[in-house]
Amino acid sequence: MRNIKMFFLKRSIITLILSFLLVAMGSGFNGTEATVLSVPSQYKTIQDAINASSSGDIIRVSAGTYKEQIKLKAGITLRGEGYEKTVIDGEKKNGNVVVGANDAVIEGFTIRNSGYMDAGIKCDNASMAVLNNRIVNNNAGILLFNGLTSLIANNVIEENKKFGIYMLYSTPFVENNIVYENKVYGIYCASSKPMIAYNTIVSNPTGIYTEVTSSIVKNNIFDDSNVIGFQIVESPRDQKGVEPYLSYNIYWNNGHNRSNTEKGEGEIEKDPMLVNVSKGDFKLKSGSPAINAGDPDSKYNDADGSRADIGAFGGPYAMITAGKGNVRDWVSYKKTRESETFVEKDYGSINLASFGERGSKEYRGKIAMVNYYGYCTPCHGQAGKGDGPLMDEIEKGMRPRDHSSAEYFSQKTDEEIFNVIKYGGAKGISRLTMKESEAMPPFEGQLSDDEMMDLVKFIRVLCNC
Repeated sequence: MRNIKMFFLKRSIITLILSFLLVAMGSGFNGTEATVLSVPSQYKTIQDAINASSSGDIIRVSAGTYKEQIKLKAGITLRGEGYEKTVIDGEKKNGNVVVGANDAVIEGFTIRNSGYMDAGIKCDNASMAVLNNRIVNNNAGILLFNGLTSLIANNVIEENKKFGIYMLYSTPFVENNIVYENKVYGIYCASSKPMIAYNTIVSNPTGIYTEVTSSIVKNNIFDDSNVIGFQIVESPRDQKGVEPYLSYNIYWNNGHNRSNTEKGEGEIEKDPMLVNVSKGDFKLKSGSPAINAGDPDSKYNDADGSRADIGAFGGPYAMITAGKGNVRDWVSYKKTRESETFVEKDYGSINLASFGERGSKEYRGKIAMVNYYGYCTPCHGQAGKGDGPLMDEIEKGMRPRDHSSAEYFSQKTDEEIFNVIKYGGAKGISRLTMKESEAMPPFEGQLSDDEMMDLVKFIRVLCNC
């Protein structure tokens, strides 16, 4: 990881200079001087500083490991000294390591060790910026729900148990990240409309998985995905008009490069020639076919003025982070800029009407499908047969339950199945009636009772019982 660390250290220095200039030039977003709070010199814990902060404030966190779970406030900036120095460790306790807030910025941390069913960063009903972090050893690296214009940029997102990034009903910018060795999906998109550009996506079983999603996917490297590089789940009725727009990506050494979509403009199927993945060096070697092979429009050139490279080190924003008092303004500018190129290209739109009226039987059935594929398939597999990519990590001698088994589930009541979903395998009633392993996690707090009962109905469909 040494070369990556040097890359992000240089970028952090640039970020600090930009931030200093912005603060020196004037006021915070609301016209008042931003307050700088320091951890641990002024506040013992990060959460103490957050509790004392107001929108527009900057919290600087000195090098060290902070064993806590934190909840951000709207409009604040939380800045570490760089992910190689400043760590937020959730200690694998139940819960998310970081809970986001609208217009908040978090940058310069390693964020690790979420709860079993939780995330390094969870952002729900808000838009925020996640910049220059290393997000590692969580259940999911980043969870985005019901959010507009979040910015996920210049991060290393690696070795998370299920997802690198998971998004539902969201329209984020996901740019210039290294997404590496997440155990099931690099990036999972459901009912969303993301811009996914200039990422290096390596050694995830599935690089990007999309369902009911209109996505712009350009200038990315898909390498060593043993299942598939880019997967769109085709459902003609549900996804009418919802298509990805793929361009200038490079694919190599994947089980399959893409599914249910055609090769896009400028896409390449050649070895991207990364310097040394095993040592964390994801830069391009001299002579790589990804050099000067990105979008040829000059507005997307690299910082040196040359045509954009493909991957995390290419494009105009590879060395720039938000650094402004209110990240929504920065993202809105970026969205406007991108629309100059993409607005005339009909790449589809999310048609939530295809889910049926909110709260209707049809709608709830579609949401159950999304929840099943998001939460259950990593262990139980896409057909529910207990053959998901995490099946060998459950417990020695145990296998995930085969949800397609009519013989088994026809003998169980809806209430019994619901209790296992809600309370997990450790709950007495579940252990006695279903004989589930304690490795079966509880979904209480993750899904509502109605959503869990809808999962029961979805399992009934799988087993035809």
